[in-house]
Amino acid sequence: MTYTGYFNSIKNVAYSVAFTVPDGTSTQKEIILSDDAVTIDYTGGDDNIYIPLRPSTAKVNVLTNGASDLMQELYTGSAKGVKVTITQLSDSTVVWAGWVTPNSYDSDYSGETDKFEVSCDDGLTMLSNLKYRSTSKSVLTVKDIILKILQQCEVYTNLYIHNSFTVDGLTSDCPISDLYLPESLFFDKKDDNTQTDDDVAWSCQEALTEICRWLNMCMVAYGDSVYIIDLDALKAGNTSFSKIL
Repeated sequence: MTYTGYFNSIKNVAYSVAFTVPDGTSTQKEIILSDDAVTIDYTGGDDNIYIPLRPSTAKVNVLTNGASDLMQELYTGSAKGVKVTITQLSDSTVVWAGWVTPNSYDSDYSGETDKFEVSCDDGLTMLSNLKYRSTSKSVLTVKDIILKILQQCEVYTNLYIHNSFTVDGLTSDCPISDLYLPESLFFDKKDDNTQTDDDVAWSCQEALTEICRWLNMCMVAYGDSVYIIDLDALKAGNTSFSKIL
């Protein structure tokens, strides 16, 4: 089932927000959003622009007919239970993508019409709920590790890197294809034999954050694309990127 609501931005640009519930049906249902329909936050409470990972969250305010229409399908205990997509209607461009935050909406259900707030995480935020997993703990290229992690998001189709990123001695079009890291870096030492790999594994978000810190780059998602950005180059006017995925 897909719940879809429509709203206009403060600049009067028309958008839709869709909640896709994996119930095996193709049912479509229109929902009504409040005047303060959608808010997207890219700061995460951190004003430092040089943080290595810049995830975002969204809040969607939905109007319902009180207790008779609780839309319980949007209540999820899973990190990837309900997909959220915000699309600009004029050209069908996805401007934000992610998942409903587990156990995330709130309403008092007190009146004939209720407003409840649905909290949502973009793909990069959702990665904090997933453990990094590897049975072989191989040595992989940085590109392959990043792609492995981003595939877990299931909302991104493009990956770009700033053309300013270079490594001395490497001349390839994609230097992160020639840099290698062992996956064992993303697992802490086990205290005893009873611990499993999951017990000591970093989250996928922690792994991605450390990779970006090591590269001295910042990662941010916009729409269905992820960008690895050199902030100093960006401030200097360099807006050239290479497509990795």
